[in-house]
Amino acid sequence: MDLMSMLGKDFADEYPEAVIPPPSFVESGAQIFEYQPGKSLVVRFVVRERQTGPLLILQGGLLDDVFGPLSIAIAKKPCMSVDMNVTFVRAAKTGETLTIRAEFISKTNKLFQMRAEAHYEQGKLVATATSNLMVYEGPRL
Repeated sequence: MDLMSMLGKDFADEYPEAVIPPPSFVESGAQIFEYQPGKSLVVRFVVRERQTGPLLILQGGLLDDVFGPLSIAIAKKPCMSVDMNVTFVRAAKTGETLTIRAEFISKTNKLFQMRAEAHYEQGKLVATATSNLMVYEGPRL
């Protein structure tokens, strides 16, 4: 069973309204390449024009589509981004394939800290990111 199917099964009873995989993940075209439970998630995707800004260069929000599934897999509950810092080293243009590796750093009672790196197929660094995600503890959605 793949990670997204596993997450969907975990959420079905407690959060029947939850859409797993998240629509933004599906829309990104990302494919899970590797998952190390409780540690990291690696995805690959081809940059699409709709994921770019006016200069047809990838926008940073796509990295959140890797943090989200990893945080949910660890917490076994919905998680929401509190903040995200992205630093681009190189431009990623339409048609280029990227690999993003997100890693769990630490956890408090309500927050997860994560980091990620995006690389071209050839291994060159494109961007780094850090994020804090909050575990959703409210009523069912």
